[in-house]
Amino acid sequence: MGRGMGRKRGLEYRSLIMAALLIASSLTAPVLVAEAVRSSNPNIIIIYADDLGYGDLSCYNAKCVYSTPRLDQMAREGVRFTDAHSPSTICSPSRYGLFSGQQIYRSTGRGGVAFEGPGGPSFLKPATPVFPAAEFRGATQAGPRGDFVFELDALVGRVIDLVKELEIDDNTLILFNSDNGPETVHVDWMRSDFQHDPCGGWRGMKRDGWDGGHRVPFIARWPKHIPASVVSKQMTNTTDIFATLASVVGFELPDDTARDSFDMLPVMLGVQDESQSIRPLLVPLYHRKPSTRIIP
Repeated sequence: MGRGMGRKRGLEYRSLIMAALLIASSLTAPVLVAEAVRSSNPNIIIIYADDLGYGDLSCYNAKCVYSTPRLDQMAREGVRFTDAHSPSTICSPSRYGLFSGQQIYRSTGRGGVAFEGPGGPSFLKPATPVFPAAEFRGATQAGPRGDFVFELDALVGRVIDLVKELEIDDNTLILFNSDNGPETVHVDWMRSDFQHDPCGGWRGMKRDGWDGGHRVPFIARWPKHIPASVVSKQMTNTTDIFATLASVVGFELPDDTARDSFDMLPVMLGVQDESQSIRPLLVPLYHRKPSTRIIP
């Protein structure tokens, strides 16, 4: 670990970054992971939040009743997407989209019904994002959920700090995303008790087809590659992470892999004309264009 780091702090940070790297490595096929270990390829960290709404970060919501300074800083140091969407408005199908680069209906063949019939997928991960650790209780004036988001912000900051301490910052791509909009009861609670809108003014919430159910934060940071303080209006989906990372490591995806994934690396690197949309539709009716490696 870094010079002068205490053993307890070092173990804590090692656990944080190893968990994030495990998430990232499980995203790609084995051949992509093998490619990524080459020195010419970056480290990749994906931080995937649960039930975090578009309005839950202060860099997305000027009326946020608490601040998220580390994620705001991450946005200033990279690109922040304002038209990013989750593959579904509930957790498990969204995670399927992250790990496969495809919408859930491609797995079931049932037109989008994710959990019907024998042999269908079941991606379960219990989560209750309203129980902050003891050190963060009372950190905000927005109750346990506000404290929990503040804790998430702090943990993201610790990961970035560790990457810097390890002197791998310039060679590390960090992505931050959410699996869907905020939980229904939490939206009502935050609006009525704390005058905070987790949906950031968008209609709907988790389980809804309206934007509040699937429009989510998406931030990418990669020093010396991604320009700082970029705000992109490009429409993107969490499924796009798959093809984007394939492009990062120079791997050409087969036509039958990640069929709902579009390469957003040109947007991240600042070489894409913002008036030209990479993704034609939120749910495309045809396959993506092949990824191409454009990193010098």
